[in-house]
Amino acid sequence: MSDKLFGNVPGLKADAYDPEGAKKLLAEAGYPDGFNVTIHGPAGRYVNDEKIVQAVAQMLTRVGIVSKVETAPMAPYSARAAKQEYSFHMVGWARRPARRRARCARCWRTVQPRQGAWAPSTGAATATSRSTT
Repeated sequence: MSDKLFGNVPGLKADAYDPEGAKKLLAEAGYPDGFNVTIHGPAGRYVNDEKIVQAVAQMLTRVGIVSKVETAPMAPYSARAAKQEYSFHMVGWARRPARRRARCARCWRTVQPRQGAWAPSTGAATATSRSTT
């Protein structure tokens, strides 16, 4: 991330790529054989949006989360997202400067369909991001 963008943390190091560690975590979570997921994303809304969703799917598939990608133009995509029809999807937007943290807080969202709530892992990350901005 550019040091000129909101959210940049000078000196922050990315976690090492560790597919074997990810497979171990999946096994510990009760998914030794992985699982399947469909990742939804917009088509033509953001620069390289479809390529980004494909790249995420490839990374997940490499560790055992077999990922299928479905993209759609923004109007039908966002209509379905508003109804929480997706279990894993890419979104992004910007607000007024006072609300800049929203840019990072909801880039990837997983929803528990029956509860309409954030999944625990994304909820914790979102809470942390809000408390530090």
